[in-house]
Amino acid sequence: MKDSDSVRSAVRVLRVLEALNVIGTASVTQLHAHTELPLSTIVRLLHTLIETGYVRQVSRTEGYAATEQVLRLSDGFQHAERVVVVARGHMDAFTATHKWPMSLQLYDRGAMCTRYFTGSRSPLNSDQHAAATRFRRHPVLTTAHGQVYLAFCSETERALILAMLRKSKSSGNALAHDAPFLTGMLSDVRTQGYALRAARPQDRVVGFAVPIRDGAGVAATVGMRYYQTSFEPQEAVERYLPVLQELAAVVAAALAKEAAPSVAP
Repeated sequence: MKDSDSVRSAVRVLRVLEALNVIGTASVTQLHAHTELPLSTIVRLLHTLIETGYVRQVSRTEGYAATEQVLRLSDGFQHAERVVVVARGHMDAFTATHKWPMSLQLYDRGAMCTRYFTGSRSPLNSDQHAAATRFRRHPVLTTAHGQVYLAFCSETERALILAMLRKSKSSGNALAHDAPFLTGMLSDVRTQGYALRAARPQDRVVGFAVPIRDGAGVAATVGMRYYQTSFEPQEAVERYLPVLQELAAVVAAALAKEAAPSVAP
């Protein structure tokens, strides 16, 4: 094989991996649309990536997804991706059982960022472009994920986040200047153990979120979405909060176990 052919093949492999990173779980057709590579080329590359452990076939209908081995191509495991790797199986199982979509979010530079979303697995998902929700950014102060993160992160981190939000010109961060709102909201969320997105009449979808604890801080937040007409808020909380809290606890325990130093026999 000529050097130019080798380079072209390597670039194509990277384009497929990049597409899977953006889309999450993707079919051959979706990868073709994203990369503009020939279908036959994508199929061949997927077979190679499966054989080498970088891609797995989720199912014949859902398509393919990158494995955690892809993370080893970087300099170690990044925290965000490690949380996703640990949490996604539990989130997929929740959606398979309860049908509602779940999302995992992490704080990132003044916003909450969606890092995993089970919408493609949910028959009740309202977002027809579920793949596009990955890496979507959301306000901190007006979302369930943001409020629960702010309530349970360390005092030092909370002060830094609020200082950043107060400097923002975005209308979504105006509440950072409202001390009574912040005091009441943070107190309520800590007492309840979750944050519920305030529903407006025009909202079709609402949801609530819980923290995935990391010692005295928060590793991430996980929440579920549902149609506002399906439940009264308290009914949704009573039905699903224990399940979400158990899921968050399992993920937190797994992360803590991985972070614990190994002891030589």
